Amino acid sequence: MRFVLALVLLGCGCSSGPTRAALPSPLPTMSASPTPAPSPSASPSALPPVNPVAPALQATYGGAFSADQAQAVRGIPGVAAVARVSLGMVTASAPGGIRQLSVAAVDPLEFRPLAPGPTAQAGFVWQGLLAGSVYLAHEEQPVLGVPLGSALSLNGPHGRIEPRLGGLAANGVPNLAGGLISAQQAATLGVPGPTMLLVGISPGVSLDAISGKVSHLFPQATVNPLVSLVEHALVSGSVAARMLGSFTYKANPDGSITEEASWVKASIVTREVPILGQVTCNRLMFAQLTGALKDLAAQGLANLINVPEYRRNPGNCYQARFVDSDPSRGISYHAWGIAIDINREENPEGGANRQDPRLIAAFQRWGFRWGGVFFPPDPMHFELAGLMQQ
Repeated sequence: MRFVLALVLLGCGCSSGPTRAALPSPLPTMSASPTPAPSPSASPSALPPVNPVAPALQATYGGAFSADQAQAVRGIPGVAAVARVSLGMVTASAPGGIRQLSVAAVDPLEFRPLAPGPTAQAGFVWQGLLAGSVYLAHEEQPVLGVPLGSALSLNGPHGRIEPRLGGLAANGVPNLAGGLISAQQAATLGVPGPTMLLVGISPGVSLDAISGKVSHLFPQATVNPLVSLVEHALVSGSVAARMLGSFTYKANPDGSITEEASWVKASIVTREVPILGQVTCNRLMFAQLTGALKDLAAQGLANLINVPEYRRNPGNCYQARFVDSDPSRGISYHAWGIAIDINREENPEGGANRQDPRLIAAFQRWGFRWGGVFFPPDPMHFELAGLMQQ
């Protein structure tokens, strides 16, 4: 299975003098394999065998892809699997509080071959989806605080369901969404129809050739190859330090920090990016930030970002400070220049999420972690969670 290379960058406490920005010990290990809830009493039906294939292409457009359109793509020689995906935001009521949860809705048997290998082979996931259960990404359960096997109340634009939490499983790299549900459940919630096609291709087949044929079938769709992330599990702070370096800093009374000038000069740069214009971030941030913004522009979604507001708020990317300017909370990702705040006035920390799911999905595809899944939520915030293969 392919994993995000996580950058572990939470800072240490501080004193009045220069302090070295420390990186923590390795994160607690999260299970990479699907984790099932206790089995219900009913015996599940047998599933057909599956040959997992990594998604190679993604097609998106403003309408909903039909079953016939997906079948047309399956008819292209060299295509191994095709799945339609709906993306949306719902409200989850759980012991951890009322939270926004991004969901991906699929036809379970259609999507199964394109899921990460261990998830594709985990029969309980697909049997559970067919029975109406919800499956969370591993990082979502501690945020929501909902026990495996219990009911999770989900409220959508036009309806409400209480599916059983069937287990924890990855649904992509990075995860397409925080939760995976069936297309039938999505219809009850009022989540819009599938605006995304994922396409897997057979070994040795030309990606460009398949991309051209999909584009010919759907001239109004945006067809992009899916980027690959570095193939590693969560890593320790020492690995992150080799990529980003380290610096000494002095804490200031207002919650800002004064960083070592040589590190700032070597790491923080100002460059032009699509949509936003000039931004100041860590040099390692630009390839993926540019990719996410180009993705939005290619889909005609540049209007999802309030550019004048971004320019009114200095420090939307690089800002040398503690988290919320509170020294007890450690150094912010913004101090490393690897986080960016988008549409901040409509999406305040601890407030309701008003980000468009398509914007969130674009940043997640390019290796960013969205702050809307934090507790408390920070829906304006996108931080670099992994580095793309170069």
